[in-house]
Amino acid sequence: MIQHVRGHEDHIHVRFQCTKAESRCQSRDL
Repeated sequence: MIQHVRGHEDHIHVRFQCTKAESRCQSRDL
């Protein structure tokens, strides 16, 4: 998942698996 977050203009956060708190997120096998 690549997601823009306010205040992060010069970098991004990349996650490879959803957290349990993200009910709408769907993890994908790599």
